[in-house]
Amino acid sequence: MMTLEQWIFMAQWCADMQAVFTATGSTATVWKWGPDFRPAIQFTIIPPRDSKSKPIEREQQLQTLREGLALFDAVAWIDADVLIAILKTNDVCRLIDQEESHMFVLSEIPAFVEIEVTRKLTKDSSTDFAWIHDDLVSLCCRLDEPNTSKSFQEAWEKLEAILGTTLYESQPLMGLEVPVRIVVGKPEYSKASGTASRRVWDVIKNVLRTDQIGWGWFSSFSAHPSTLDRRPKSSFYVSYVVDAINIPNARTLSGVSVTLMKLIADMSSDAVFSDLRLCLVPRRNSQYACRMISALLCDKASPDGTTTDQRGVTCFGVDVQDCSGLEMDGLLSALAVTRSCRAFTLTFSRYSEAQTKKMWAWLAYALFSHQSRSSSSVKEISIFNACLDNDILDSMMKILKANDSETELLAVCNKMEDLAGYAQDLRDYELRGDTTVQVYEVIDDRVVSWKYADIFKQKEAFPVVVINHIDISSKWVDALVPGIGFCKVQRSDLILCDYMNYIEFEPDLTLEIHFLELPKIGHLARFLRLIGKHLCCLWIHLPSGVCSKVGIPSIFKFCPFLMELALHNVIISAATFVWACTFYRMKLRRVECHFDDVRIITTALENCSTTLARTLCWWHCDLKWMPHVVSDAEALDALAQMLTRNKVLHYLTVVVKPSRVDAFRSGLMQFHLTILKRNGNLQIPSKLAFLSIFPSSVIRPPVKQLVKNHRRLCQLTPDTPVIKRIFAFAADCTVRKVNVISS
Repeated sequence: MMTLEQWIFMAQWCADMQAVFTATGSTATVWKWGPDFRPAIQFTIIPPRDSKSKPIEREQQLQTLREGLALFDAVAWIDADVLIAILKTNDVCRLIDQEESHMFVLSEIPAFVEIEVTRKLTKDSSTDFAWIHDDLVSLCCRLDEPNTSKSFQEAWEKLEAILGTTLYESQPLMGLEVPVRIVVGKPEYSKASGTASRRVWDVIKNVLRTDQIGWGWFSSFSAHPSTLDRRPKSSFYVSYVVDAINIPNARTLSGVSVTLMKLIADMSSDAVFSDLRLCLVPRRNSQYACRMISALLCDKASPDGTTTDQRGVTCFGVDVQDCSGLEMDGLLSALAVTRSCRAFTLTFSRYSEAQTKKMWAWLAYALFSHQSRSSSSVKEISIFNACLDNDILDSMMKILKANDSETELLAVCNKMEDLAGYAQDLRDYELRGDTTVQVYEVIDDRVVSWKYADIFKQKEAFPVVVINHIDISSKWVDALVPGIGFCKVQRSDLILCDYMNYIEFEPDLTLEIHFLELPKIGHLARFLRLIGKHLCCLWIHLPSGVCSKVGIPSIFKFCPFLMELALHNVIISAATFVWACTFYRMKLRRVECHFDDVRIITTALENCSTTLARTLCWWHCDLKWMPHVVSDAEALDALAQMLTRNKVLHYLTVVVKPSRVDAFRSGLMQFHLTILKRNGNLQIPSKLAFLSIFPSSVIRPPVKQLVKNHRRLCQLTPDTPVIKRIFAFAADCTVRKVNVISS
């Protein structure tokens, strides 16, 4: 057990970092993600921005930041809890605590850095852009012996000595990698034009070139080798590796929006977007938006169906907050075939009924249709401010049940009642590079012509779907072009192709839906009937402060492959839940629901013959919602008894009122880190044969060499969650983890 006295040598570094954090306004956030709620520290850095400081002073501050963050990261790899204690004891910076029940892509990395490059700038552009360049060069580099101070090297030797006396790992700390996310918003003083944003992007693109670096080293994940392939021993201390570029507020005034869209479309192929938040306006510049969408999402997939590496720009999340025009059609048509986007978030604004119906029709096609599920890489969907009614569900049903979904989608978008003159051509087509497409811009109520080559700069794009008018003498035909949406093209510009990249799909969608209004039980059941077969995880958030009911049997009936279920702001009948799990033979691995009687659930988990007891691995048990008919003492006794008998439940998270945390911890933490025997009947030769199909580096990488390359992580087959489940099955035993929290 380590004590803070062992870390007294960090006191001076804490004092130096405290001065820099105070001067710049930088902060730190302690994230704890379920199911095990291990801490991860996010340092949000605002580089030095005091125009009165001398250049030598600013250079010293940057050196303190990069060396101090490197030491903090090394401490976190040894023990993240120790780093948190050091930061709090020495009052280094303001710590923000965040707990999330959802698993997060960075949850296995104990420390990472965000650099907000456009915060607290002056109004002197020559100074500002020079600062941004120096900041990125100084804070995104490799630290080795020639470019580090003597005090840093001495502190590092003491860290190595501490590591040698612990049981965490036997390998040296040398060669750690710290993920860096560059956060780019519009400069705070820029309110009218995109000039400042353009200059910021130019600086970032220049820094991405390695020949711009004099003393340090810089790379992005697109060019950097995987840490799993790197030699265990390295000659450098720490490498700050640019992990992503985040644009949190691209929703700006018209001039800046156009500039951002142009720059995103043209920016360096080394950039990786982990969280791209968009507002696709202004609609009168639809061509720029579609050009950006095609650059991000419309690269042709490789033959094996994996994400292509040719372009390098990977968009892990798209968050759209306000748009309903042509740009939205282009975005959703691209999401239906994209191989470079994993997550999509849509926040419904106050659209008209017709716009809302059209939006849901597009969502049905782009996210839940057979065509999209057999080709799209989108796996996580979040929808906010959702409303359902019969008209919406009718239009979704027509699209999802039809063999020619594109034709039905065209009918909904154009409010067509009669489709007698339309028949979809099931062959795949490509467009000539000099093709002219005609699109209808709603805002100006006009038809405009675009050059196809102006939208698609990449060499290869996805094929188009032709909705062929029966009258073959017609010069123009309706087509669905990914990145543009519905448009008209000339027959003579269509080229037949043999593109067949459809893959066999499994139920792998995660849907998180927040309802603005309480949906009727019948509407929710119809909605799940249409899309439930694609879902493996379902999180439903109902409006708070309302008395609501959710039909658990209908959820299980229409979502037969569900593995995770979370229902918020609604009390569920525990008896009905257990019955439905058994009747529909559900294989739930995670449950996060508010039950009326926790004792019924614990009784089911004690009985190894029930389906729930055999499959449930993580139970997020929120007791704050439980009616008063069950006392806290009764709930505590029931949970303790269940943990004594159940040998499958891996994670138990209990949420109680702050005043009851100590009581529940004293009663339940005795079960924390207990060993659960599993798969005792599986013979050792069978296990060895099973494990031999995986490389040893995938089975047990050194702690400091865990995968940090998110794009490569998403390309792993199987991916990390699947690997964890596989080895949980193959292992002789596992460790149970119990957490008692308040929120």
